[in-house]
Amino acid sequence: MFGYEFLEGANYMLELFAACSMFIFLLEKRPKFWLRYIGATSFGLVLAGLIWEKFQLPTLTAFSFLFWAVFFVFCIPYLWFCSSLTLSEAVYCAICGFAVQHFASEGCLLFKLVFGNVKWILVAYALIYVAVYVLFYHVAVKRLVENGKVDFRVKKSALSLISIILIVLILSVIKKHFYTEGTKYLGMVCQIYDMFSCAFILWVQVSQKEALHLQHELDFMDYMWHQQQDQYQLTQENIDIINRKCHDLKHQVRALGKMQNGAQKEAFISNIEDAIMIYDSSVDTGNKALDTVIMEKSLFCKEHGITLSCIADGSKLDFMDIIDLYTVFGNALDNAIEGVDKLLDAEKKVIVVKVFTKDELLMIQVENYFDSELVFQNDLPLTTKEEKYFHGYGMKSIQYTVHKYNGCITINSERGLFRLQILIPLQK
Repeated sequence: MFGYEFLEGANYMLELFAACSMFIFLLEKRPKFWLRYIGATSFGLVLAGLIWEKFQLPTLTAFSFLFWAVFFVFCIPYLWFCSSLTLSEAVYCAICGFAVQHFASEGCLLFKLVFGNVKWILVAYALIYVAVYVLFYHVAVKRLVENGKVDFRVKKSALSLISIILIVLILSVIKKHFYTEGTKYLGMVCQIYDMFSCAFILWVQVSQKEALHLQHELDFMDYMWHQQQDQYQLTQENIDIINRKCHDLKHQVRALGKMQNGAQKEAFISNIEDAIMIYDSSVDTGNKALDTVIMEKSLFCKEHGITLSCIADGSKLDFMDIIDLYTVFGNALDNAIEGVDKLLDAEKKVIVVKVFTKDELLMIQVENYFDSELVFQNDLPLTTKEEKYFHGYGMKSIQYTVHKYNGCITINSERGLFRLQILIPLQK
């Protein structure tokens, strides 16, 4: 039914799809994955076979290069259709998959140059492909995909694509136009260099990814150090507030003992009670970690004329780690305080925190007024602080923590009201 040319084209496409599948099975998958995967694979193999059978492989190098490029391009929609990737991410994975396939293909050709056309050459080819794919799956692919996603830079992926294309084109010209029986060793050198280039490109991708990861860790460590500095400053301010209140109370108590007028004495006692209220958080959400965060921020807010209101059923937060609670509420309140502290209208210096459940979802909502223009990047607002180097780490920390619990965050900023809303499925 199918001719040799059809099977040859389908086989080459199968090699590319197999290399891409190493990424697909590690990446986040689209709905009805198996239907998509089987359908796309079958369609791609048939289409590749028909194209190969219809046009066959041209002998001119320029046209043959375009011919192979068409098959590579097939991998991009294949990856995108099966996995939750952007177009640029699909291109990146296709490049890496092509490098793996090309390494295996050149390995087979090198084997043929060394051992000749032996009877068991097809078995040898199969073993080479399996060995190469398994090797690069563990050495490269698993390290490039993390938590179902790939982390890369578009410029660097474009450079990789250009490098592979140039290598394939140049070596194809050399092998097609200069290779003869008398130049066997030149052909072997080309094969080895071609394989080395593909392996080098994959190694560069892994190295770049690990370098980015290390840089992110260093940036986060710097961010945490600055957070500790801010925490120390806040703690020092709270201590100063308490010391000042204690000093005032000491003098007020002495003055109270000397007072004879009953009405004046009652008014003085009322003032003392108001001062003592600063030590009483009057917050009982049902979660001690949340109570601690609210109390800590309340001291700062009272001193700076900010009203912090909390309506929360903290018992619903018991499934969350204490550190995660501090991260989410601490950063959310810090951002809200930063926003309202700049407002000139005292009536708008209000922060409202709500924690409640609805339809098997935990909902956390932090609202505050703001008067500055917000700039968003990757759906997160950039900071308005002067120190831009650490912009967005607070929100990124919230986002990362929420994702640990399979939750999501949404941010709305309309009519001068900023609303951070967090949705997390309730843990049973």
